[in-house]
Amino acid sequence: MERVNAQLDKVDLVTDSAVDVADSVDTAVRAVTLALVRPVQKISGLAEGIAHGLASLRVRKSPRTAYQAGRAAASRREQEIADELRREGGDRER
Repeated sequence: MERVNAQLDKVDLVTDSAVDVADSVDTAVRAVTLALVRPVQKISGLAEGIAHGLASLRVRKSPRTAYQAGRAAASRREQEIADELRREGGDRER
């Protein structure tokens, strides 16, 4: 019986180690994802803001209005990406 208990203790140790490794990998993947997503989110927002700002400038001929339209479009795009990533992340966890 002692031998069975010793073997069970070893299995328990291996299982705990596997869980620790999985947690470490998850943390590393999240860190890398965050490091990659944020610059892409900002660049996408910048591109969207420039496109909307230039379109607004052509239509309204007002640099101030074009600037405001560009900033608003950039913010919306960044938020859309953040929302989409949050939705996708939530779907994977289920």
